[in-house]
Amino acid sequence: MNICAKCVLPETFPGIRFSADGVCNHCHDFEHHRRQHDDGKRRCELRFRDLIVRMSRSGHNGSHPYDVIAAYSGGRDSTYILQVLRWRYGLKALAVTFDHGFLPAQAREDIRAVTGALKMDHVMLSANRKALFQAFRESAFPRLYPEKILEQASAICTTCMSLVKSAILRMALDLNIPFIVYGWSPGQAPIQSSVMKLNASLVREGQAALVNALWKIMGKDLEPFLLGKRHYAVLEGGPNGDGPLSFYAVYPRAFLEYRKDHGNIQEPGWKWPRNIDYDSAHCLLCAFADQVHLEQHGFHPKAFEVASLVRQGRLSRDEGFAKLAPPADLTVLSEVKQKLGLDDREGGGIPWRADRLRATGKV
Repeated sequence: MNICAKCVLPETFPGIRFSADGVCNHCHDFEHHRRQHDDGKRRCELRFRDLIVRMSRSGHNGSHPYDVIAAYSGGRDSTYILQVLRWRYGLKALAVTFDHGFLPAQAREDIRAVTGALKMDHVMLSANRKALFQAFRESAFPRLYPEKILEQASAICTTCMSLVKSAILRMALDLNIPFIVYGWSPGQAPIQSSVMKLNASLVREGQAALVNALWKIMGKDLEPFLLGKRHYAVLEGGPNGDGPLSFYAVYPRAFLEYRKDHGNIQEPGWKWPRNIDYDSAHCLLCAFADQVHLEQHGFHPKAFEVASLVRQGRLSRDEGFAKLAPPADLTVLSEVKQKLGLDDREGGGIPWRADRLRATGKV
């Protein structure tokens, strides 16, 4: 298989082209815009700091209990972001974890330890497990999402993150919290959208995409994740009709300097997972999602993210290969498949393939 001579993208990645020297079109494009990227990082952090000051002075059209609501998976990246919010920016944050049924015991321990050490309020969101697991099963089949989306994430993770983002946006609007923060890596969140103001039109578009993908699978169990009239009223006219409020989605790791040790995340109580492969440190479902994507599409769903980190000098090429190379833990895969109601014995041990799964009568 041909692989880019500079990053880690393989020839199976959609739309990839190689020059005579073996370098992919994405690396050539990045080099052409490298200065704009570096300047963009500085501008985005300055903008975020400026918005913090302005929101503090304005009171965000009235008092709000928190400055920021942060998605917290219990993994390394989101733990680092909680530290940044508390210690670098001095913000009062509400951490929110989505309990989708696949949180390792170590992640639960880390979540309690870290939020306790940072003296940060924390909410654990739960949902109808039967409906969630059905959504994850259906996400393993092709054509649930446009191919473009699947270039940077597996379908299963796309389903999960779409639910998380919608639920957290609901909470932000209900509690009048101006900043919604995610711990996505610089390879997942482009610098140009790392501090993004939300408007009703943009939100409606995202909600329509969520309904289009998942309503036929989850039905009314999707409703608790969706916005209602009161939420659009806040976005469009303010809670008292005194003008729209400002809400921002922020991805700090896109503009912060990348530190391989993620700062001293052990200090607030985070521990390395025990007996769990790297990709499943905070989510047992991830390894299964990656495996499904690899089989269906021929490339790792995190390849684009890792390649971006290599291009930016945040990882060496060898480190990039190392992040993509470890095989999934078969014990973890077996546990996930059993939870989802998939039988290891069917289809030569690959029961998530649509044709084989349908042959078992499970769908």
